[in-house]
Amino acid sequence: MKLTEVADEVYENVRAINHATIGPSVLAAPTVYAVAGSLKAAGFGLEQALGQLAAALLRSLDVLEVTEDDGADPAPRAQAAAGAMREAAQHAAAMGHLLERAQQSISRQAYRRPVVVDELEDLEG
Repeated sequence: MKLTEVADEVYENVRAINHATIGPSVLAAPTVYAVAGSLKAAGFGLEQALGQLAAALLRSLDVLEVTEDDGADPAPRAQAAAGAMREAAQHAAAMGHLLERAQQSISRQAYRRPVVVDELEDLEG
């Protein structure tokens, strides 16, 4: 699978989470804890991936014959892009830390469904 296809799948998976939680969703802490844990790991993984993408882009300047369509030197633009990716990597790491904090905050929560009248009748009947 190509790297661009893998990145597209990441987007599609986040989009699926967005669709699953749209509207008046009710999610118990254990579910949110598990989802936050996966997203936390994704944040830390994105930190690494973005740093590696930035480094690979800069290495391309030494290995490939990189040109700009306007004839400008490609190095400053590649460096700017790499800098933006490194900054995004820091934000991804911060997201990971914040989601870890969210997990810690709800780690002791459990739930039970409220008993409704119909269920009481079934139990008594």
